[in-house]
Amino acid sequence: MKKQLLLLSLSIILSANISGQEKMTVAFYNVENLFDTVDNPATNDDEFTPEGDRRWNSSKYWNKLEHISQTLVAIDQENSPEIIGLCEIENETVIKDLTERSPLRHIGYSFVVTESKDARGIDVALIFKKSYFRLIKSEELEVNIRPINGKTTRNILHVTGRVATGDTVDIYVCHWPSRLGGVNESDPLRAEAAKVLNSSVNQVTKSRRKPYIIVMGDMNDGCESASIRDILRAKSSDRAYYLKDDELVTLLDNCPDGSYRYNGEWDTYDQLIVSGSFTNELGCLSATNARICNFDFLLEDDTKYGGKKPFRNFNGYRYQNGYSDHLPIAFDIEY
Repeated sequence: MKKQLLLLSLSIILSANISGQEKMTVAFYNVENLFDTVDNPATNDDEFTPEGDRRWNSSKYWNKLEHISQTLVAIDQENSPEIIGLCEIENETVIKDLTERSPLRHIGYSFVVTESKDARGIDVALIFKKSYFRLIKSEELEVNIRPINGKTTRNILHVTGRVATGDTVDIYVCHWPSRLGGVNESDPLRAEAAKVLNSSVNQVTKSRRKPYIIVMGDMNDGCESASIRDILRAKSSDRAYYLKDDELVTLLDNCPDGSYRYNGEWDTYDQLIVSGSFTNELGCLSATNARICNFDFLLEDDTKYGGKKPFRNFNGYRYQNGYSDHLPIAFDIEY
């Protein structure tokens, strides 16, 4: 039944009249450990191999790709999202399989993937429909946290493209350092990532006559954190209408629930941040309908704390054929 619903959704997508569309959907999803089954001697990916602790094999891998496809289609069943940021992906191979060999293959997504120095070998990626987002260039921004803790982390992906209105849009896909070791110990790591991002955003706003900026990612920080409010200087969505084009605003700060749950508490560590040009109604593009996609099939009962929690692929080392420990997030661009 699940496969039939997925194929039905895809058939709807393929029959959609693109010429009549006046919106694009932008999404982000931390897919949680999308590894292939091949051991990379240069990274710490051993547990995600057939011989590893998780007994990660081809069957589990292709189930994972099908689940990601199902989730992404559900975000916008009419047309599927035009632009999608992904994190916790191992390499270009898994993105090629997702876009060219999974049920998403009929949509025709293109992609850009980073190649970071992360110890586990995980990266971030952007997939997009070329009909709606014409790639101009891409670059990786290195976040150097070695002087702080001696470790490495994921690069920030910066992609520049042109949309249907002819406007140039700059997109940043992030996966900032985790909270492992405690908030106080890890805050400086995310502050460093925020500084790198802020520097690039400032360069863009100075070089564009009308800057349209989208920042998406798993920041491992909430909307009110110092990295978001003080370093990026991103304002609350309550002030979105009054912002200048080159100011930033968080879109999910008023959502009642979060995208990630830990010890029974929901947090919004997955962020959507845009420039004021998307919200002040002075431009051609307008950001609307920001949301956390808490579909029923992505959730399971939280037997320890009550309520619901994300239905993840593994519970510890027990495989349960789930989805992710994060929920996807999205917003629409009307034009």
